[in-house]
Amino acid sequence: MPAPAEQPLVEQAPIDLGDSVVTLDDIGWDLYVKLCDASESRHVRMYYDDGVLEMMSPSRLHERWARMTARFLDVVAEELDLNFQSCGSMTVRRKDRRKGFEPDNCYYLTHEPQLRVCRELDFEVDPPPDLAIEVDLQRRFESKLPIYEAFKVPELWNYDGRALRVYQLQSSGGYLQVESSHYFPVLALSEIERRLPDAVTGRETTVLRDFRAWVRANLIH
Repeated sequence: MPAPAEQPLVEQAPIDLGDSVVTLDDIGWDLYVKLCDASESRHVRMYYDDGVLEMMSPSRLHERWARMTARFLDVVAEELDLNFQSCGSMTVRRKDRRKGFEPDNCYYLTHEPQLRVCRELDFEVDPPPDLAIEVDLQRRFESKLPIYEAFKVPELWNYDGRALRVYQLQSSGGYLQVESSHYFPVLALSEIERRLPDAVTGRETTVLRDFRAWVRANLIH
């Protein structure tokens, strides 16, 4: 894998596509947990950082991009026969760290064999996801990095409606943008990035079929 190249987060105007975001201060842990667990909140993504609670109701396009990014990864994992467990936007939280998050999608790869169990996870004991995906249309991604770092999530993918970027947790702390994924080193991220616009405006099955054909032709030897 190429050596990480330090790159700043790209400063571009956010895309306003209907995500509804509310940020509340001075929210206690118990209230956060109650809000998280309420059935009325099942379609709301929540990010909690020591009293600050962000609640986001994703737009249709946000969900389409998140879903299609996940489906592209599903194809790669299937074709390369990888250990791969998708956990969607499950809630990851720890009271002792006073932090929690609900990504657009998350996955276990390295830790997948040890988590082949039908039970809820305890993140004071169990590992966090190996990889998480965030669709960020309003430039909020950077504010979420301290939450992910507190859980030591190794790799993050961020799509902002224009570009797909990968960040890896550094041993010295913080996330660094890199050229390729640790978990999918043979995958050219540009192949997903260039297909995402067509994936949400075109015929989904056609886009996925074409991508699967590309994977078989270029990644399987």
